[in-house]
Amino acid sequence: MSAHVWEILDRKGRNIISVPGSTNVLDAVRTMTDHNIGCVLVMSEAGEIDGICSERDVFRKVILQEKNPGEVEVSAVMTPGSKVVTVHADTTLTECMDLMTKQGIRHLPVLNASGKAEAMISLRDVVDVLSSEKELMIRQLEHYIGSSL
Repeated sequence: MSAHVWEILDRKGRNIISVPGSTNVLDAVRTMTDHNIGCVLVMSEAGEIDGICSERDVFRKVILQEKNPGEVEVSAVMTPGSKVVTVHADTTLTECMDLMTKQGIRHLPVLNASGKAEAMISLRDVVDVLSSEKELMIRQLEHYIGSSL
């Protein structure tokens, strides 16, 4: 019994928040704040993933280096597209958790069958579903054990 990414997408939808690479970091952070998210995809005009910019990127590459976030472009601080780890809707959440743990990341873009980004899932999304799955399994085992006594 292992849940899949599509189960998260069915709950939260397939909304993707993105900015172009020329966006300044301050505006990217405003976008994250407005949508209550921890990262944005950086997309080309053709809809390709150019990179991903997270709160961590901003903190490490702008704030700690005392740069002006209104003057630094997202493209200068993002993780480049070639290093962005992605999944598909049929990926299991256990696989997602393994990827996130091994890669030290908290967000995974979800690609559709055409290879285009269609959604983003977070570590919180994965943990919530896996936790619910474990709780259900425990209740089922308790019921099974209780009914056999």
